Amino acid sequence: MCMTALIVGGTLVAANAADNAAVAQENQFNAQAEVADQNAQINLAMAELEVDKLDRQLYKILGSQRAGYGGAGVTSEGTPTNVAVDTVTQGEIDRLSIRYGGAVNAYNSEVQGKFARADAQMAHSAGDSAVLGTILGGGTSYLKANPGSLDGLLGGGDGTDYAGMSGRAPGGSGGYR
Repeated sequence: MCMTALIVGGTLVAANAADNAAVAQENQFNAQAEVADQNAQINLAMAELEVDKLDRQLYKILGSQRAGYGGAGVTSEGTPTNVAVDTVTQGEIDRLSIRYGGAVNAYNSEVQGKFARADAQMAHSAGDSAVLGTILGGGTSYLKANPGSLDGLLGGGDGTDYAGMSGRAPGGSGGYR
């Protein structure tokens, strides 16, 4: 009786430990997914801040160009206009590049979040399997410690020695009924 209590108690403790470990790992992966989602939003917001910074720089450059041409007595036709158009064009290219970089970084963060969520689901499933394996292992230990414990369940009381059968080779003279 004491051995049975130890087996059952040990099985319950081990199953609980396996479940707790799986839940902790699942929670860790879910937290990583949340951080990845936040990083995606941060990447997009930082790209917009960089675009705003670029716009301010472009306004300063265009203002300086106009002031320089105006101070020199040059009209805004011809070369000054071409220079301004080139400055705006290069600024737009930089603006698109910054936004594209932010979108790529955000996408990478979203993918990391999806992988973390998949890892969380796998940790949950692995935990369920570990708990089941622990319970089955405990049941096996119980049966080894109590070899005749299944006689009433399997045989219907006809006197067949199922525990003794496990040690015999199957076949014609093994004493099976």
